[in-house]
Amino acid sequence: MRFAFFTLFLFTAVAVAEPTRRDIKGTELLVQAELDELEAPLADVAYVPSASLAAMFPKYLFVGVHFPESSTADLPKPLQWSNIYAVGNDGIARLLATPEDVLDFFKSEAQPAMTAEDVKKAVEAALALESAKYPNQPFSPQDVQVKPDGQGGITGSGTSQPTASPSGAPSGSGPISVTFNVGQSGQPMSLKTVNNYRPPARRNRPVTAADIAADMPVAQKAAGGPVTNINSPTINMLLPGQSFFTAPNNGNKNVNAAIVAVDPAGQPQVLPKYGPLFQYIHKNSDKLTTSEQIRKMLTTFLTLATNMFPNYKFDPVQESDITITPIDGGRFQYKAMVYVTGDRTKWFGVSGRVSPKGGIGAHAFHDNALAE
Repeated sequence: MRFAFFTLFLFTAVAVAEPTRRDIKGTELLVQAELDELEAPLADVAYVPSASLAAMFPKYLFVGVHFPESSTADLPKPLQWSNIYAVGNDGIARLLATPEDVLDFFKSEAQPAMTAEDVKKAVEAALALESAKYPNQPFSPQDVQVKPDGQGGITGSGTSQPTASPSGAPSGSGPISVTFNVGQSGQPMSLKTVNNYRPPARRNRPVTAADIAADMPVAQKAAGGPVTNINSPTINMLLPGQSFFTAPNNGNKNVNAAIVAVDPAGQPQVLPKYGPLFQYIHKNSDKLTTSEQIRKMLTTFLTLATNMFPNYKFDPVQESDITITPIDGGRFQYKAMVYVTGDRTKWFGVSGRVSPKGGIGAHAFHDNALAE
């Protein structure tokens, strides 16, 4: 054990190099493989940048996994709606699901905290892990206090408060606090986390004109310029609580406009291509285990995707434009398209398969005669 601490001390004594894009992508894929093994619903899987965590655990990268609210009932244990994985340079992804998991992680992977400054850094890292569960919510710099525990050890406590979001989206409320105790030998003894953070209220109804007006500045800030309202009864019935806009999309030659989505919590996301739009709708749709659920998702996607081609007018999506066929093993195969008004030689569509668990398999997009 002494040798392991010595090795880790040498590793952390030098500046920690920033991970490369390849490192980050590879780490995210490792975590996605763990989720696939658990047959989890579609989630946002993203690297967690943190100077505190990098300094405390230089052999690890951290990845957040966040599920939409609509998926939480289908989560396999021990996953929660927001999760943090630690991925070591051995390629093993470790889920830090509880404070006990975090304490065990500090015990096995952090060097002994022999000084008050060491304990302060440990508290900052523990706060960073907890606040990373809310990637769209910024928090204030940690207020950390350190003192002897009267038994030869050291106790550190810290609190982070939510602050205003740079995107202009609504912020949550309530602090996150951590109390961390190390023994005389510098070994972590206990970790208490009190999470009183409450995310902003989510809309669980179709958006109103007032909602759309409030969301437009948020969408503009995310897009970096003017946006156009494209909300309609069809869109807002299929995706309640969410609003949608278009913005110029000069960076993608395949389409003329990007979609900007503002989710029920007021968080914006720019969707510049078919793929990200398709994934967004899939993630926020009902679980795709019936033909009707698949049809609803495809109708939503096609209705929104037509707004990426503002130079064309499209017919409404018809039931006959979507074909869904059950195939072997409980899977479905689908093909869906929407036609340019007055010219059925021009259309946009998608085809692919759905797994027995409702996951989207291989799929392809088709923009026949729409390229400009």
